[in-house]
Amino acid sequence: HEEDIPALCDTIGASQVLFGSDFPHAEGLAEPLSFRESLTGLSERDQDLIMGETLAALAAAPA
Repeated sequence: HEEDIPALCDTIGASQVLFGSDFPHAEGLAEPLSFRESLTGLSERDQDLIMGETLAALAAAPA
């Protein structure tokens, strides 16, 4: 779904979308953090959620 992240976020919400780099596989991005530049149609908040805040919250959640 990386072709239309804003539409995906409209459908399921940015808090349900996580960025993944595919590291260490060769098909991943050479500069993973540059992916944020492709999220221009989203608010800063939604970009923050996708690029790590949601994952950080999940990692901190009690099991």
